[in-house]
Order: sequence, then C-alpha cells, then structure tokens
Amino acid sequence: MAQKRFSGSNFIAAFLAIFLITAANAFSKEDFDITSQGTFDLCQCASQSYKVSVSNTGDKASKYTIQPAAGFEDIIKASPSRFALNPRQKTGIDVVVTPPCAINPGSRFQSQIIISTEGGIGKALKQVYRINPCFSYAITKGNAVTDVTSAITPEQHEGAYNICENDRVFVPLLFSNKDNKANAYQLSKDGPSWAALNANSFSIPADKSAAVLLQLDPPAGSEGLHKVIVNSVASLGSVKGSAELDLEVEKCHGIALEAENAEESLCGGDTFTYKAAVSNKGKSAEDVSVIIEGAEWMVQDKQVNIGPNEKKDVAFSLKAPDSAEGKFKGSARAFLAKAPEVKSEEYGLVFSITPRSKCFAGEFILDDDFTNTYSEQFEGIRIRNSGEKVAAYRLSAEGPGWITVEPNEVSLDPGQAWNGNLHINPGSGINPGEYKAKLKLASGGIENSKEITITLKEKNKNWVRIVGFYRFYKYYAYLFIAFCIAVFLLRKRIYRRYKQSMAKRARLNALKVARLEREKAREAKTRHEAPKLLKPEKPRKETKAAKRPKLQYGGARKWLWIALAAALVLIILGVIGHRYVTPYGKFILDFIWKFKAYILMGLGVASVIIIILEFFRPSKGKED
Repeated sequence: MAQKRFSGSNFIAAFLAIFLITAANAFSKEDFDITSQGTFDLCQCASQSYKVSVSNTGDKASKYTIQPAAGFEDIIKASPSRFALNPRQKTGIDVVVTPPCAINPGSRFQSQIIISTEGGIGKALKQVYRINPCFSYAITKGNAVTDVTSAITPEQHEGAYNICENDRVFVPLLFSNKDNKANAYQLSKDGPSWAALNANSFSIPADKSAAVLLQLDPPAGSEGLHKVIVNSVASLGSVKGSAELDLEVEKCHGIALEAENAEESLCGGDTFTYKAAVSNKGKSAEDVSVIIEGAEWMVQDKQVNIGPNEKKDVAFSLKAPDSAEGKFKGSARAFLAKAPEVKSEEYGLVFSITPRSKCFAGEFILDDDFTNTYSEQFEGIRIRNSGEKVAAYRLSAEGPGWITVEPNEVSLDPGQAWNGNLHINPGSGINPGEYKAKLKLASGGIENSKEITITLKEKNKNWVRIVGFYRFYKYYAYLFIAFCIAVFLLRKRIYRRYKQSMAKRARLNALKVARLEREKAREAKTRHEAPKLLKPEKPRKETKAAKRPKLQYGGARKWLWIALAAALVLIILGVIGHRYVTPYGKFILDFIWKFKAYILMGLGVASVIIIILEFFRPSKGKED
C-alpha cells in the first residue's frame, strides 16, 4: 500500500513539473527578422558571396536552419547552415551564388532563402540575380625570338613557325584583358614535351595586357610538323581560350641519345649498368661526349666518334658506396665535343640507396638471459629478415661449445620470419656461473648479432624431490580435486537422497511388521483358534551399516563400482606385473604402466559424470 502511495506522489510531482514547463513556454515568444539586399549582379561560372542578416527578435534562445529553395541547392550555398541566437542577438550568414556556365548573359532568375526555427517558425527572403557579360579576353601569337633579355613587343604572326633542331626559340603570346575587372588565368599546354610555358598562371589588371613565353627546344630527332595548343581558363567566369601553333622543325645538325629515365632502388655496394645509344643525325662524322652527372659516385664521361647516320652503344657502371643512403638524382645526356650547345635530350636518373647494413639486416627475437640446471635445453628463437632484400642467412653461435643454433642456414624474404632453436647442453664438468654467447646472422657481407647470457645453476635436491613427486602424482591429485568438487557441489542432493532412503527403509519395516501380523491372524483363524493379539515387534536398532542406503546393483551405480574395480586391477597389474610379468604380456603391461595416469583420469571423469547423473535432478518447483 505504501508503495502505491509513493507511486501516486511521483505521478503528481511529474504532472506538476510538466504543467509548470508548459506554462513557462506558453509565455515565451519566438520570432526573428532577416534582411539582405534584394537584387544582385552576377557573372556566369563565377562564385560571388553576400551577407544575410538574421536577428532574434523573440525573448528566448532559438536554433535556426537556413537553406535555398528547392532546385537551387547546387547554385546557392549558405554557411553556416545551422546556428543559434540568444534573445536580441544578431548574426550575418554568408551566401555564395555560382550561376551555371551555360546561362546566357543578360538573363535573370530569382530564388528564395528559407530560414526556419526548431519551434516551427519559417520565413523566406526573395532575391533576384542578374547575369552580366563578364571576363572576355583575347590571345595574340607573336613572332619567334631568340633573345628575351630585352622588352618584347610582339607582332602578330601568321602561319607556321620554322625552327631548327637543337635551337632554342621563344614564341610570345599576348593576353589582353577586355573586362573592367582584374582577372587571373591558368594555362596548360598540349603538344611535344620540348615545348614549355614560362608561367602556368598570371594576373592581368582591367583593360591591360601581358605576354607569356612559349619556349621551344626541339631536340635531335624532332624533325617534322608539330602542333602546340596553349589552353587558358579565366579564374573569374571560367572563360576558356586557346592559341594553336603549327611548328615545322628542320634537321640542321645534331645528335640523339636513346636511353631511359632510370628510377631504381639499390643497396649500397650494388652495381647498376646504365645503357644508352648515341646517334649522329648530321651529315659528317662527329666526336660525341656522353656524360652522367649527379652524386660523386655517379659522375662519368665517355667520348665516341660517330659517322653520319651512325649509332653507337655506350654503357656505364654505377656503384654506390656501401654506406650510401638516401635519394640521389642525376642525368644523362650527349653533346657534340666541338659544339656543346648541340646536345641531346636529357634523361633523369634517380637512385634510392639503402645502406648495405640495412638491406641485409636480420635479427634474433628471443630473451637475453637464460638459466640452465645442467640439463639439455631447447629454447625457441625467431629469426626475422628486417632488411629490404631476400637474404640467405648463415647462423652461428660464438661462445661456449655447448651452445649452438639450429638451423645453420635459412633464406628469408623481406619481413619474413622463421622459427629456430637455441640448443643448450652443458656437461657435468662445467662450473656454475654466467656464460656469454653471441648469436650471428650473416648475409651479403653484413653480419648481425645478438648477445645472450646463460646462467648455470645446480639443482636444489629438495626442490627436485618435490617437483618429481608432483609430476608423478599430479594426475591423482587432479582426480581427487575433481571428485571433491563434484561431491561439494552436490552435497545437499546427496544428503537429501540419504534421508529419503532412510525414510523408505522405515516404511518398508513398518509394512513388513503389518504383513506378519496379518499372516499370524490368518493362521489362527484356520486352526479355529481365537486370534491372539500380537504385540508389535520392536524394530531392531539399526546399526550404522543399516542406516546407510544400500547400493542397488544395477544402473549407474553398478557400472561405477565395476569401473573403479577395473581401475584398481589395472593399477595393480601395471605396478606389480610391470616387473614380474612374463615377456608375452609385457607389451600390454607397458602400455598400462605408461598411460596409467590417463586411464585414471578418464575413470575419474567418468565417475564424476555418473555421480552427477545419479544425484542431479533439475528441481521442478520451489523446495520447502
């Protein structure tokens, strides 16, 4: 009853709290104002931003969500899209508008900015956007020049550009900004690799012009017609433009180097062979120098004499020092000995060098200290290739002869590991103490090692006896502990079964006395004698043996006793017969003697299971 009253009080308190909160909210007011410019002039493809002002005119804090009208999500963006204001607080929201590039200048469109509160109040701000023509510019091609040290006054060029192999010329491109706003431009180029722009981006003020240079370095072998297209994109408006240049390259003189841009990962001490082919594209024999430049160990120079239209192969052997480390860059090129300005295309060489000690690094993963009590001992070790190359390791141990490592050789990939053994087998004549040993891994001329300490100690005789006793009798101890645990867990049910058995025995004795009385009465009636009242016999005093419930031979108990008897017989045969049995039965008895602990453990587990099955019954209801 007290609990019901308590629950009713809680209900009343909760009702009053809800009522007070509702009443408080009833007197609070939520409202806001939004203001902004109504009309905006924009340019297609250009993002422009403006501010929208939001004021909380209510008397409570509110949370707001701002978003464009449906269909304008990709054109109009508001940041932040969610915000909160306290009463009388004001803030500005950035609105960014990006008109589509396909929209026509002179057109207009309108949209709405919608602001709503969590309380359900929403307002819309209508705005009109006008699209103006913007960002126009022109590109003019000038005449090619060879000297750019002075100011360039480009003249408009018509037709193709005629240039020679191995010459360097510059073609000016004049960009004129015809808009009334400053603009920036991004450039890209399509065409041969020997054509390059001196700038990828630049800015031009309103109604001004600026020149960009297209540098042309046609190498040997580039004879023929080529086309270069310079593309530009204005940052404001994303207006695209292009200039197309037709190039006619003539072979005046020159050589060519056929090689490759090498990018290799090497170990210090490795040799890399770099091959190249030199061709004379001129009309007379030439002495051609082929050089490799870069780090000190990369610098090499070879000179060959090549006839007209002849090709010769050149090879360089590059070998980094064993201790070199890092990234080394170089280049390979060829040039005419009498005219160094006539040269071939340059090829890059990049070598990532790892010190030889790291390439073939290896490690032992094991403890540093071990203790041995004058017995043969195997300790697991892990061998890992922590280098960057496949390594064929040779394993060895430096120290006392009774310390060895197995296996002697192993080949591992980078990062791969292998399991081995540290074999410790000291003889009886070695003095106790600490002994040092060094385990070695050798591969590729690099040796890795790990020092370990082995402490020899004599065995404690008392401890040896204790350990021996435990090892010999541990299974018996486990069996006894398991049996005790099972009896302890089922002690209540075992005692209850004992009481039930005693009560059953008492009832049987009472029934037996009653049956005897009835039989004596029937006998007296048969002899026509008056039945004499027999005094009930006093039940004999039950001995302790009678009080104990007799095991009924049958079912689980029968097999329990059979199993225990069999176990006892097996143990006797194993212990006694092991010494005195004839050779014919030795195999069986050896098997029993060797596995007696497991046999006892199995019998013990079976006994525990039988006890559980005999005495454990899930209770069907609450016991008194």
